[in-house]
Amino acid sequence: MSRQGRFDAPEALAASLPLPAGIDLAAVVAFVQARRQAGGGFGATPRLPATVEDTFQALATFRALADLGAPGEHLAACRQDQALQTFLARMAGHRELGLRTMAQLVASSRLAAADLDLGYAQAAARRQLGQQPGLEAVHHAWQILGPEGLGEALQSLGPAWLQRLTPSRPTCRGMMLLVEVAAAAGEELPAARTGRLAAWFAACQSPDGGFGFFPGTTSFIEHSLFCLRGLSRLGAPARDPDAAVRFLASCQTRAGGFGRRANAAPFLDATAHGLAALAALCGASPPPVLPV
Repeated sequence: MSRQGRFDAPEALAASLPLPAGIDLAAVVAFVQARRQAGGGFGATPRLPATVEDTFQALATFRALADLGAPGEHLAACRQDQALQTFLARMAGHRELGLRTMAQLVASSRLAAADLDLGYAQAAARRQLGQQPGLEAVHHAWQILGPEGLGEALQSLGPAWLQRLTPSRPTCRGMMLLVEVAAAAGEELPAARTGRLAAWFAACQSPDGGFGFFPGTTSFIEHSLFCLRGLSRLGAPARDPDAAVRFLASCQTRAGGFGRRANAAPFLDATAHGLAALAALCGASPPPVLPV
């Protein structure tokens, strides 16, 4: 980090992936903190009320900053934030939350080290797995139950569950979910299939450096995250890492947050996606287990 507060890259990344445009991490932190609400959580804008999803995206951004080696103890501060702990406990009392929101709440509680009673979320995840779930529901259940709980629950789906859950039409999000769920459940993909998956993710990269929903489509920051996270999980490189870094850097706005692509409005989710994509691009370790 330079004296101006701009972040060029962690050492592992800087050696091969220079950031010519730079990413202003101090501005990222200010963007996120401006959305902190008096009630403890984070809202989509400084004036909107806190939600589970926005609070999760804020915490995920702080986690990505830590993964990138950025200075600052933002997650540690959240773990000492009593108002945030109270907000998460209050949200945990809402039993009508959907599975995705429950997964975000569980991930938030882990990131913020909140001691919550989430037994109802685990019960809901197991019920969902018993109702012929789709790949996304299985991924959310993994977030809630953890790898051991997921493996136990998947036994009821039979030995061919992974084949049945494989998307008939590949998209970057679906294929990333497939790779992560397979890894979580201890399903070893054949080497030939792993190679095809890696080649498919790599082919999603567009001339502007970002990644599309599938090969030949427009780049967006969330699709870049899904492809880079899939490649990182498979231990495979992007075709043009330098271009990927430039695309991600171009998505940062003057407000400090990231938009879905250059010149788009900034939001917490796009900011979390951009920094997590950059962390996945480092490739030092598998990306953190977080809901998408």
